[in-house]
Amino acid sequence: MFNSYWPLPLFRLGDFFNLFNRSFRAINGIYWVKSTSNSIAIICHNIISNSGRDVTLFLPGYFCGYSLRQVRSLQIKFVFYPIINFNPDYNFIREHHNKDSINILVFVHYFGKLYDQQVCLDFIKSNKFLLIEDCAHISNIDFFTSWIGDYVLFSPHKHYPVPEVGIILTKNHLNLKSDVFIFDWFWLLKQFFRILVKFKRNSNWGVLKLSDEVGKINFKQASNWVKFFSLSILENSQIDLNSKKYHLSILKEIMFPIKNWEPLIEFSENDYPFLYGFVCDNSLIAEKRFEILNNRCSLVLQWSGLPIEIKDSNNLFQECQNIVDNTLFFVLHGRLNNMNWERELLLARNLILESEKD
Repeated sequence: MFNSYWPLPLFRLGDFFNLFNRSFRAINGIYWVKSTSNSIAIICHNIISNSGRDVTLFLPGYFCGYSLRQVRSLQIKFVFYPIINFNPDYNFIREHHNKDSINILVFVHYFGKLYDQQVCLDFIKSNKFLLIEDCAHISNIDFFTSWIGDYVLFSPHKHYPVPEVGIILTKNHLNLKSDVFIFDWFWLLKQFFRILVKFKRNSNWGVLKLSDEVGKINFKQASNWVKFFSLSILENSQIDLNSKKYHLSILKEIMFPIKNWEPLIEFSENDYPFLYGFVCDNSLIAEKRFEILNNRCSLVLQWSGLPIEIKDSNNLFQECQNIVDNTLFFVLHGRLNNMNWERELLLARNLILESEKD
C-alpha cells in the first residue's frame, strides 16, 4: 500500500466518524477559503479595497510561484527579497521600503520549522509593515498560539487527509461570500479509491519551471462540512504529530550515513518537520538520487516552480535556483506505515550506495 498514498496522508474511516462525535466551539477571526493559493490574494484585495492605497508586497525569492497566480491579477508591486538561513534579509527589505504605499511582508516558516518571530516582530513594528505569517508548512496547527502576523495562513490539506482548504487567521474583517453545507462526495470516494487501488505518482526531474500563471481570485469560503471535518482531524492530530517524530528518526538513521549530501536545515525538538531536505554536492548527484529514490515509490520531491518575477534579478535567481537544483525533500506526515517507510528507505539507500560505488 505504500505506493498508493505517498506522499499524501491516507484517509481512515475513523476520521469520518469523528465528525459526528465532536462539538465545535465558535472561534472568531478564522476564515476558511477554498484554495490555499487564494489566501494572499484575498488579503491584498481586502487591504486595497479598504484603504484605497497602493500595496507593495515583499516575498522571499525562494517561494512557490504557482501560489501567486491569483495575486498577479491585482495591481500590486512585488519585491522579492533574499533569505539568510531561511530568515528574511531585513537590510534588503528596509532599503526597498516604499513610503508611498502600504508595505506587506510575507514571512515564511519553511519546511515546518518556526523561524525567528521576535526579530521579525521588532522589524515590522519599527518599519510599519503589515505582516502575513505563512505557516503552510506548519503541521501543528494551533489557533491559540501567539502568532505575530496581522494575517496567519495555514494549509491543513498538506498535512492531513482533508479536502484542499486554506485557513486565514486574522483580527481584520475579510469580505467573503457565505459558505454553505455541501458534502463533497467526490473527494470522499477518491480517498477510498486511494486506499483500495495502488498507484504511483509520476515524478520527473526538472519539470517544474518558473511560474508566471495568472488566475482569478475565488472569494468563496469553504463549505461548512469541509470546515467541521478539518477541525475534527486537527483536534485529533497529536497522534499524527508524534508519528512524524518517529518517521524523522528513521529517516535520519538510514539516510545520514550516505556521503555527498547533508541536511538543508536543522530542526529543534519543538518542530514537526513537513519537508526534510538533503542538499547534494551538485545537481548531477541530486538528479541521479532523485531517480533512484522515486523508482519504487515517490519518496522525494523537488521544490515547486519559482516565481518568474525573480528571473531578472540574477543573484537572487541563481541563489534560489541552486537550492532547487541541489535539494531533495522527503515529505513527512503521520499516516506513513512504519514498516513500509523503513523498508522503502533501506531499499533506496542500498540502491544509492550500489550505484555510487567507486
